[in-house]
Amino acid sequence: QPFLIMPIIKGELLSLLLDSPFESIPTAARLKYAFVLINCVIHCHKRGVIHGDLKPSNILISDTNELYLFDFSISRNINPQKNNFTINFNQVHAWSSDYAAPEVQQGNAPTIKSDLYSLSILLYKLLLDTHPYQQKEETLDSRTKEQQKIHQLLRQAMSPISAERHLNFKALNILIKENLKQQTTSKKIPMLQKVSSVFSRNKNVST
Repeated sequence: QPFLIMPIIKGELLSLLLDSPFESIPTAARLKYAFVLINCVIHCHKRGVIHGDLKPSNILISDTNELYLFDFSISRNINPQKNNFTINFNQVHAWSSDYAAPEVQQGNAPTIKSDLYSLSILLYKLLLDTHPYQQKEETLDSRTKEQQKIHQLLRQAMSPISAERHLNFKALNILIKENLKQQTTSKKIPMLQKVSSVFSRNKNVST
C-alpha cells in the first residue's frame, strides 16, 4: 500500500504571532518570512497549484524560525481538467473574509488572481503590521519611504476586479532584500522561544 511520510514540525501559527499581546515580531524576521512566503507562492503557481486559502493561520513558523505554508485542502490545479474532485465553493467556506478575494467570497473557485489578492493582504499585515482595510489615515502619513513603496506595490494586487490585479514579485523581492541588508545580524532575537515560554507559563498557571 502507498503511504506518505510527513515531518513533525513544532512551532507557532503566524496568526498567533502577529496578534500576540506579549511580543512583536522583529523587523528582520518579518522581512525573512515575507521573502520565503512570496517564493512559496511563486513555486506553487509555477507548478500549476492554486493554494486558495492564503492567510496567517495557514502558515507555521517553526521553532527553528522557518516558515511553512500548509493546508492545501481546497487547492486547485490551474488546469481544471487535472482536478480529480469537485468542490462546491458556494457551500465550502474554508476561507477567511479578512484575506479572501471578493469573487471567492461570492462562491467562485479560487484562481491565481485570488491567490495574489490574499497574498498581498497577508504581506501587508506582515510587513506593515496592519490590515490594509483596517488602518487609520494617519498611519499612512507616518510611514517611511520604504514602507510607502511596499504599500504601493501590494495595493496593485488588491483590486476588487481580478483582471486588474498585478503583483511585481521582482520589485517586491528586491525591496525586501534591500531592507534586510539594513538589519544588523546582531539584532536577531529568539522571539519564538520567548512567545512559546510565555504561553507555556500561562498554561501552567491555569492548570
